[in-house]
Amino acid sequence: MKILIKITKNILERSMMCGQNLNKVGENCAVALALRDVFPNAYVTGSFINIEGGWGGTNDSIMLPENAVCFIASFDVKKPHERPLMRLFSFEIDVPDSVIESIGIDEVKQILSNSKTLEYVG
Repeated sequence: MKILIKITKNILERSMMCGQNLNKVGENCAVALALRDVFPNAYVTGSFINIEGGWGGTNDSIMLPENAVCFIASFDVKKPHERPLMRLFSFEIDVPDSVIESIGIDEVKQILSNSKTLEYVG
């Protein structure tokens, strides 16, 4: 299933202090916060979304597209007060069927229909 992830103004504001507490970097980055509706335990590394112990106890990784990796790199070098001023950004990920099955397709579609940061693409 393809999902569009939207990095909104609200997400940029909520994530502006990412990296100030090094133990929480992957959980507090803009991409991880944007995913919280459907993946409550997601954390992000430089090039992967890690879904650990979430819905149905899944432990999967989803590779980030190159444009998302570049966004994260740009976000990381900015000072906290500069981050909310960044350009809004969106990108697509392909979520493995095993992850969708562990959540349930109907539940995923309902969550996506109510989310401000996630959208069903196909």
